[in-house]
Amino acid sequence: MSVGGRLSDSMSPYNALIMFGFLSRQCPRLQELYLRRGLLDLSFKGGLCLLTRLQELERIQITTRSDYELDDQALFWLRKNPSKMEHVNYPLLKLKTRRDLQNWTHRLPGLEESVSSRWARVIKDGQSVGVDLRNVGLREDLLEWMTERYGPCKMPTWPKLEFFSIETNERGNTSETGLRKLEAFVAKVRPNAKIHIRHSPRDPLLTTLQQH
Repeated sequence: MSVGGRLSDSMSPYNALIMFGFLSRQCPRLQELYLRRGLLDLSFKGGLCLLTRLQELERIQITTRSDYELDDQALFWLRKNPSKMEHVNYPLLKLKTRRDLQNWTHRLPGLEESVSSRWARVIKDGQSVGVDLRNVGLREDLLEWMTERYGPCKMPTWPKLEFFSIETNERGNTSETGLRKLEAFVAKVRPNAKIHIRHSPRDPLLTTLQQH
């Protein structure tokens, strides 16, 4: 599956959470995913971790113009299985997460009444085919994911993963060295997958224009 997007996205964290949450529930048997978004929040709040519900996923490639919130803390969940330390710290981690998210609203932010009505129909249509979309776009989806990850079921992260890639055009927030360290971290926790986390190649024309 290929997912595109607009060049601008003033509500990136919320929109990312909606997108990742929807895909995680609507496409549970997805094997390949290619995302291209102008702005994309890859932090925990953005909900990229929700895609671990796609247990058949083999390849994921993300191309974005932004790189904010991109570090090993954002991708800690990429370990195939939680570490012992994560399990020990889980009660405190969930408490901290709940506190960090407590200012989030329980409704999809900024939705006009007509949009809310359409979203209600989407939820109803999902329920008719056995897909629960009630928490999509809400902080509860992240808390539910934590229970799935650390609870009795201990959902693994992409057991069939072969390729994981993030490319960003933005160079203002994360250095090349920083991305290489992040790539090394992910490669260490996923040794059987090919990992690619880099800046996108520079556009020669754009570079020339910036120099003048």
